[in-house]
Amino acid sequence: MTNLLEKSLITGFGIFVLIIFIILIAPFFNQIEEYKEDDKEDIDNYIDFVERLDNAILSVIENPDNTYKDTIHCYETLDLLIEGNQIKIYFKLEDDHYYKILEYNCYFCNYTYDTFASEVYSLEILFINNNSFIDVVFSL
Repeated sequence: MTNLLEKSLITGFGIFVLIIFIILIAPFFNQIEEYKEDDKEDIDNYIDFVERLDNAILSVIENPDNTYKDTIHCYETLDLLIEGNQIKIYFKLEDDHYYKILEYNCYFCNYTYDTFASEVYSLEILFINNNSFIDVVFSL
């Protein structure tokens, strides 16, 4: 009988300790979830930037006589390399590096944008040199 009582007390104490541990660690699960949501929001912002840039370039390719002008949000960890018929987009979140290469059937004026000092830039896209090159310019 004593053996059964000891086992039930030990099991009850183990369950009690487990409940206390879960209560203490529960707030940290919420912080981890919020951290993941922040990263997802940042990635969505970068994806939105890439899609807006891609749509702008495609609209200029379809309408070579038009000039595309818009304000666009850029980020400090964003790098753009525009050369040949490609735009290479690199960005960094925490310790992870992401990149996207956009390829077109037209050629661009070569530019490198290493870091963006401000968040909001004026984006201008137009054809130059008798519609032989696309000029993509980010200016403050």
